[in-house]
Amino acid sequence: MVRSILGGLFLFFFCFSFSVQAENTYIYRQKINWVKLDKADPKDVPLGSLKHPYTSVSTEEMEAMLLSIKIAKRYALKKTVESVDVFNSWEARRYAPFLVEGLAKVDPDHVINFALIHKRPAFILQNDYITMGNVWADSEGIHFQFTKLFAKISGDYEASAHTDKTLRKVKSQRLALEAGPGQKLSYYSAMEVIMDPAHNFISEAQVELARRQAEEESLLQGKAAKKKKGKAARELVTEEEKQEAADAGEASGSQDVAGRLRELEKLKTDKLISEQEYQNLRKKILQEI
Repeated sequence: MVRSILGGLFLFFFCFSFSVQAENTYIYRQKINWVKLDKADPKDVPLGSLKHPYTSVSTEEMEAMLLSIKIAKRYALKKTVESVDVFNSWEARRYAPFLVEGLAKVDPDHVINFALIHKRPAFILQNDYITMGNVWADSEGIHFQFTKLFAKISGDYEASAHTDKTLRKVKSQRLALEAGPGQKLSYYSAMEVIMDPAHNFISEAQVELARRQAEEESLLQGKAAKKKKGKAARELVTEEEKQEAADAGEASGSQDVAGRLRELEKLKTDKLISEQEYQNLRKKILQEI
């Protein structure tokens, strides 16, 4: 009887421990950034249709898919977001292998959950956002569902003793994604995009990367031109100041010579100097100009 009870307790704790471990299997975690296996919520994910594990996507393809995810352009025009790109080049390259690994390990009852802190500093000011969501595969394709999208984080959240609680309270912006080639938006959410695995995202990613590099180069050239223009303007001001000083010096010198000549003329008129002395002194003053 005692053995049976002890055996039952051991089995219960073993299953409980395994269940907890399964719910918190991190593929990658660095502070608040993570990729993990998470229990699928029937409210968000159609259970029974998940094709897990899924091994039909490469790291390069996943990176290209991440680069292709766009926020609708109207939000950029309204200045709601700084860029329509959800993932920048570094973020896509960093997260792609972990998402591929997660899809290969996940079972039919779980999805891949991820969190990403976007560092977008404005001058020296902290300007951080968080994006969170789920990834899964089914007969439609690979789903990218965002539960938070560029949600603004305020305060020193990294030093907080309740970081996870703080981030859960962060409110996401009311945004919508924009479907591109090989994509379609979910019928249920404007913040969920479905990728067609048969589409060639890699060739499009190469064009996209070239576009971003051209934009960055243009931005750098603009900054360099502005800096050069500012330097030229400062040099011009310096030259103008030098010329003004020289002109002022010449004017002062001319005024001094004229004053000395008038004084010399007065000495001659008052017969305090002779004609010869007057001519000699006048000649000397004019030679100093």
